[in-house]
Amino acid sequence: MANDDDKILPSSNSRSEDAVQAKLLSFIESLPEDQRKQVFGLQSQSISIHEGPLPSPKAFAHYDEVRPGTSDDIIKHLHSEHQTFRDALLKKLNNDRLGIIFPSVGVILALAIPIYAIFSGDTITASLTGAAGFFSFVWLCRKVFERN
Repeated sequence: MANDDDKILPSSNSRSEDAVQAKLLSFIESLPEDQRKQVFGLQSQSISIHEGPLPSPKAFAHYDEVRPGTSDDIIKHLHSEHQTFRDALLKKLNNDRLGIIFPSVGVILALAIPIYAIFSGDTITASLTGAAGFFSFVWLCRKVFERN
């Protein structure tokens, strides 16, 4: 016994697409008016997805209907939150820069002292400060690579 789905769907031996569309169209035309409106009504519905830090425009309108000025409050709060985040990010960036600049100056000085000592003829001072300069250079390199 065949059910209504067999009238619409193609059989397993696979009919051509045009034949299936024609059969589907004739089936829809044979439906009563109220059922036909339901079928076409379902096709015209859409789903909207909104992404972002702000609510959708419909939500903004609804917020203002419930309590006037709410959308302005939301925008002000979001702007304030963004500004706080930006300030914290800039502060961290500046601290990172200073954390590299000052040790770099120290390493340059630690390497310049042994070079001066070598030209002055003081080999013991050159050896001791040269070793300290080398280890401070290695420490700085490790610190830079750990940040990256």
